[in-house]
Amino acid sequence: RTIPGVSLITKMGLMFVFNRETGEPMYGMEERPVPQTTAKGEWTSPTQPFPLKPEPLARMALKKDELAKVTPELEAHCKGLWEKYNLSDSVPYNPWQEKQDIVVFPGAVGGGNWQGVMVNKPLGLMITNVHNTGQWGHLEERAPGAGRGGRGGRGARGGDPAGGRAGGEPPDLPDNVIAPGTGPNMSKVTPEGGRFWDAANKYSCAQPPWGELIAVNANTGDIAWRIPLGEYPELVAKGIPVTGAPSLGGGITTAGNLVFIGATIDGIFRAIDARNGKELWREKLEAPAHSIPSTYLGKDGKQYIAVPAGGGGFLRSPTSDTVIAWKIE
Repeated sequence: RTIPGVSLITKMGLMFVFNRETGEPMYGMEERPVPQTTAKGEWTSPTQPFPLKPEPLARMALKKDELAKVTPELEAHCKGLWEKYNLSDSVPYNPWQEKQDIVVFPGAVGGGNWQGVMVNKPLGLMITNVHNTGQWGHLEERAPGAGRGGRGGRGARGGDPAGGRAGGEPPDLPDNVIAPGTGPNMSKVTPEGGRFWDAANKYSCAQPPWGELIAVNANTGDIAWRIPLGEYPELVAKGIPVTGAPSLGGGITTAGNLVFIGATIDGIFRAIDARNGKELWREKLEAPAHSIPSTYLGKDGKQYIAVPAGGGGFLRSPTSDTVIAWKIE
């Protein structure tokens, strides 16, 4: 039978699929224990929900033996960061700590992003792109109102004048949690490099794939296919297999079983076979299309695909002000 559903990809790279009429998880879901914060003024849930299917689509953890070995230079850089800052293996929902640097996957721009999920109904596939970039660093206390997240500054959240929390206190507060409105002003600090990568080249410190396009079978919740999405021309020229690359933005899928997607920092717009993930066509753009394409029927009766290729954004891609359209013959 056909069940109306709703699918979403989270920042953690988990895909949740629910029955749209009842709210029931389609493939099961369970609460799993996760590490707890010890930072002053913070409270974390003892558990987090995980779907039983599909498996996590993005990297959620990292061990030292999983550090990137794509080039000798990258391996040395990543091992150097790990040892210099006394980093340790990370697990899903690793909480940031005061003073001690940690690694977190996915990072601030990694995992699943705002683009959501494509659905190819005839094939019974849910398709989305993710990328595996981590974050690292520690928490530092700053003067009230100073830095990101300070009251009245960037990242601050509104509340009542007394600093109360809407909906009341979380239950059974740990000893490190104090009354609302009186907590310290904590800020995330990364000593060097911003993200857990080689910042000069945007090579992640985790083994590839660094970016992927993934199709999930809507009937079973299993992965139907997954491919690296995006490349680095200088690595391809050295004979290094395609690694995938960071992406912001999404794609669309058509009745002709095509997936059109830009998104990646390599600035390439691609047509992918939705049945198997095979790349069918590509074109290099002036700047990355950190956006979602659209399709329309022209006055000539032909189908067109259009995408804004503006670049920029959190990945600091080259910028442009172009919108490009192609006719599908």
